[in-house]
Amino acid sequence: SARVQRIWEFDQQVPRVAQGSPCAIELDRDIDASRGDLVVRQGEAVGNTRQVEADLCWLDGDPLIAGKKLYFRHGTSEVQARVSEILYRSDIRSLERRPGADGLQMNEIARVRISLAQPVAVDRFDSVRPTGRFVLVDAASFQTSAAGLIRGFTA
Repeated sequence: SARVQRIWEFDQQVPRVAQGSPCAIELDRDIDASRGDLVVRQGEAVGNTRQVEADLCWLDGDPLIAGKKLYFRHGTSEVQARVSEILYRSDIRSLERRPGADGLQMNEIARVRISLAQPVAVDRFDSVRPTGRFVLVDAASFQTSAAGLIRGFTA
């Protein structure tokens, strides 16, 4: 861990910045930190995980098949991922949950489990919206395939 010594907004030193504002920080020691890393108060919980449960809207014309190779884009990070399980689909007309889906078609919404190749620092969407959302990108075409809201994760 390290302490923040200075915060810079453009070329001015400032005492604080608003959440989501671009800034540069100087730490009191050299550590391996880079663009996109989360900075939190000491003792504050961070969900560093390789397993995410999320509500997912499938946007791709090609159907989602569980296990398909994708990229999980979260903030400025991107890691390999796969949808390991489709827990249920949501009927958009009745809002009923329909279990047992093997795949998703365009514009279908589902609760899914996503396995990540590397740990990513996430939050539940209900708690911190900017770090509780993500997109999935097709590994072959690099087209955005889905948008998701994180509902839970395994620490």
